[in-house]
Amino acid sequence: MRRLIPMILLAAALAAPSFAAEETRFYGQVQALFPMGDWGDFAKLGFGPGLGMQVAQKDNLTFAVEASYLMFSTEDIPGVDVSWSMVPILAIGQYHLKDSSAYLLGGLGLAIGSSKLEYDDPDVPDFDDSSSDVAIALGAGIDATPKMFFEGRFNAISDANSVSLHMGLRF
Repeated sequence: MRRLIPMILLAAALAAPSFAAEETRFYGQVQALFPMGDWGDFAKLGFGPGLGMQVAQKDNLTFAVEASYLMFSTEDIPGVDVSWSMVPILAIGQYHLKDSSAYLLGGLGLAIGSSKLEYDDPDVPDFDDSSSDVAIALGAGIDATPKMFFEGRFNAISDANSVSLHMGLRF
């Protein structure tokens, strides 16, 4: 955690000049995440809302900062109530393809995960844990209208990788 705070401050300092840009827009989005690998054997589907802010730099370059709250459905384990959630916070760059509504994106940030296991047996202690990991997102999107967009992303988060679909509205 001690190394994380300077990293966030450095990212904010590097991004600060971009906020003096041409156009700033806010957006809301909904996401569906499909976990992969060993994590996908346990977590089945993630979903949740997110909020973000976009700053257009040039005709083809946009920077964004976003945060989401994601909940995951998990494998049924008899005698245990399992909950798993994640809060990814990302700084994203978008490169808009010339003469197209499509764009490529890449992002870097932090994912804060939380898991909780509550056992039906009162003799077994419950488990509650949280962790934070570096998050990397790569993907592509399309502006369906000036206010609506759709994205597909690959999210690399330690051992919690996923593929996600996003639908968002700018306001």
